[in-house]
Amino acid sequence: MIIERGIRLQSKTFYCQAILLDLDGTIVDTSADLWLSLQNSFASYGFAKISKALFFDTLHFGIDESTRLILKEQGVEEDVILQAAEDYKNGYRLLNHGLTVMYEGVLNLLRCLKESGIKLAICTNKESDLTAEILRVLQIEDFFEVVIGIDQALEPKPSPKPLQQALSYLSVSAEDCVFIGDSNIDAMASSAAGIPFLLHSSGFGAAQVQFANVDGCFDSFSEIQVFGRQ
Repeated sequence: MIIERGIRLQSKTFYCQAILLDLDGTIVDTSADLWLSLQNSFASYGFAKISKALFFDTLHFGIDESTRLILKEQGVEEDVILQAAEDYKNGYRLLNHGLTVMYEGVLNLLRCLKESGIKLAICTNKESDLTAEILRVLQIEDFFEVVIGIDQALEPKPSPKPLQQALSYLSVSAEDCVFIGDSNIDAMASSAAGIPFLLHSSGFGAAQVQFANVDGCFDSFSEIQVFGRQ
């Protein structure tokens, strides 16, 4: 019989039956693979070089929207933007996530959460097939009961709908859940869904987060303590 379970972060305790997680910049660092495939794709079109600051600023919108946001400033036509985004994705697939790594403490946390009986789900603005490949390559796919990619969501984050879809699948209420992410998009989605939000402050987009929407903040996943058991 479960009396209580959840996580502790610093002085705060979060009782929860499920934890939702963003992917890029939250549990995995995909930036090296994405940056390389972006540069390769854009160079083939002769586009102007892209700054890393702009690259990181647009990452959380997904590859299609990131490409559009970057190239519209260069006056690129829509049909060319669409093709460039496809080339970007295809090049990214060919890299097979060889440079992608989990952040420190993620694997141990996933194991502890699994042992406690806390349900896990991914809510990401990355395509579901690319997400599945990352989880497979890193051998962590079995930890998650559901993965909601941008192509499966009714609306992408910052809409709360991907989070609500995951909760419906898990049969868990917003009050019994926590969402962990690294961007303002994640924070806004979590707030709109009525779910406590924990910020991975070492992630890609953490510097832009409005802290009014943050319930807890950590640099390393090793700071999160899990309690309770099945």
